[in-house]
Amino acid sequence: MGVSFSSTHTDNLYHIAGGACPVGAIGMTREFATIIEDKRVQVSGTYNGNSYALSMMNAVQDYVTEEKQAQLESISRHLYLHCKELVDTYKMNIIVDYIGNKGCITFLKRDSIVKEVNNYQDYIKNVDLVVEQLYVLYFINRGLWVQARDEWSISYQHTMEDANLFIQTFASFLEHIKECY
Repeated sequence: MGVSFSSTHTDNLYHIAGGACPVGAIGMTREFATIIEDKRVQVSGTYNGNSYALSMMNAVQDYVTEEKQAQLESISRHLYLHCKELVDTYKMNIIVDYIGNKGCITFLKRDSIVKEVNNYQDYIKNVDLVVEQLYVLYFINRGLWVQARDEWSISYQHTMEDANLFIQTFASFLEHIKECY
């Protein structure tokens, strides 16, 4: 069983994703591929010809579209803009950032002068772990699960209503901690 990858990109970038299923690929020249196709050399591996893995790859290629990716980015940007606006309004030492469907809220110590986190040392020296844990517990107690490291990752299941619920909960959290943060 073989899989051919095609790309609509003119830069010849090919994307491979297994949709949470382990998958692998071997890149090679046409010369080496011919040797394998002619069965002069055998290539074997755990997922070679695995119909489940190949079906997952095909499903991902069919499902992950530029329009859907743009929708994810739109929700993430909405979260970013509103969370950043709240942080600016409350004048708290919090960094809000995002790229694509991923974003992050970093609670800094009150005396921290870091304006952006560039590496792990920046993070570990400046993050306020107490406020970070309060944030997680605050959200969990209101039925919303957030990651312990203050990140968000928008999936195809998330909606703008989900983002707005997050924003409302974040606003409520900031209101509750404003006196002590």
